[in-house]
Amino acid sequence: MAYRTHDSPKGEIERGTKSSTSCQRTLPGTTHQKSVSNRRTFTSSNDDPNAFTRIELLFVLAGFAVLLWAANLWRIRAVDGPRRTICGANLKHLITGFDGYLQVNRRLPAAGRLGPPNPDDWIYWQADSQVSESQIARHMTNFGGSLLRCPADTEFRHRSYPYSYSMNAAAENLPMQALQDPKSVALLFEEQTPNDGACALGSPADVLANRHAGRSMAGFLDGHVERVTKRGR
Repeated sequence: MAYRTHDSPKGEIERGTKSSTSCQRTLPGTTHQKSVSNRRTFTSSNDDPNAFTRIELLFVLAGFAVLLWAANLWRIRAVDGPRRTICGANLKHLITGFDGYLQVNRRLPAAGRLGPPNPDDWIYWQADSQVSESQIARHMTNFGGSLLRCPADTEFRHRSYPYSYSMNAAAENLPMQALQDPKSVALLFEEQTPNDGACALGSPADVLANRHAGRSMAGFLDGHVERVTKRGR
């Protein structure tokens, strides 16, 4: 007796599995194309609209630079403000001594130049002299020491003239009648590295200080104080 052979369900399942497997096979070149696509996606991130452009980055850096500059300026002013106030007060007090001398002697004192002390010097600064005996010291109180130095002058110990202020050499021994406009007569200047009690404006040896925002302090005969440039005004 003949029997008809039928495909078993297992055979169908196997063929179906093979068919499914063959469908899942990756076509040649597909993996390469996918990696290329990934690389393209990565390299195109430079075009991200949320990223900084070079111009925007420059603006940010410029903003930081401005903030740093402003902070440094504020720091300088915060430190220099009290020093400048003390320096100005010193000069005003010293001017009272010049005025007292002027009223008694009808002329201004000598400028305290290099060389042996002059009895008429406004300041006796030489090593063999007593600063407390200076001419203007007789017409004021608390003369000497810190009154003769700007608080910002930290180099005075390294100089033969250990003070910050020097007299305008052009005003030396001027008689009272030549001083008709006291507010325009500069008596004392703050020098950077003074070598004696006299300041000859324009001389390479007498350079005005730049301790106060690039300027020097100056005291005038009428008692007011100004910040001046290296030219004296």
